[in-house]
Amino acid sequence: GELEDKKGLLTKDDGEVVQGQLRKWLNLLSPEHFWPQLLVYTCVILRQMAGVFSMAPFTIDIFESVNLVLNPYVASIIIASMQLVSQTLSSSVADKYGRKRFIIASIVLCAFAQISFGAYVKFHKESEENLSWLSLVSLILLHFGWGLGLYNLHYSISLELLPSSIKTQGLAVMALFNSGSCFLLVESFHRMRASALGTHGTFWFYGASCLVLAGVIGVCVPESKGLSLGEVEGKLKQRLKNVSTRTNLRVESSTPGEQTTKAPSTDD
Repeated sequence: GELEDKKGLLTKDDGEVVQGQLRKWLNLLSPEHFWPQLLVYTCVILRQMAGVFSMAPFTIDIFESVNLVLNPYVASIIIASMQLVSQTLSSSVADKYGRKRFIIASIVLCAFAQISFGAYVKFHKESEENLSWLSLVSLILLHFGWGLGLYNLHYSISLELLPSSIKTQGLAVMALFNSGSCFLLVESFHRMRASALGTHGTFWFYGASCLVLAGVIGVCVPESKGLSLGEVEGKLKQRLKNVSTRTNLRVESSTPGEQTTKAPSTDD
């Protein structure tokens, strides 16, 4: 009898645990949590669209295709070393100058590098000078900028912006978006190069994605330097509210006002 009571209690506890976990997952669908999640998942996908992971498996092929004078394997070692240096510096520098400002600078540097590399791919065959060094410098800047702020953006922005009540579940969904978008972009790299975009257009697409990401973070993400997670969450709510208000005002101002006429009443 005592054993059966314990089994019944254990079954009851397990059921309560399952219900509690289910309520936490359903909490992701709460309207108050929609905008923070949308912001985080958008930044995660745009981070992948910066193109670094898409290019990484094909670095040697890319160097060989642009006729780099330096040995492609040596160039890859140089690029990886610069990324290691930037990752080592990123934490201390970000804490000193502010994470948001630092991340935006990192993203803009990546955008400049991608656009420069695309320009080299587009015009190097037409140039009489040997500009192969430009491709190496561009990729060094790309990976240096990536290591400064973009390499851990998905975790830092998720930890700071997701409300504490959904943080665990939100991180799981973020990892799904991050891995899924990474797979799709790596899979589509050669297809993009073979499409109407061409190789140069593919890198310009990555650069444009970086600029969009910089704009999203600049407008929507609050600075977290010296703030607690609760204060960051409060600033995020206020910032998203302000963005939504400005958007609604623009929509209302662009929509012609409707004039309504009231029919005069008639007395029988």
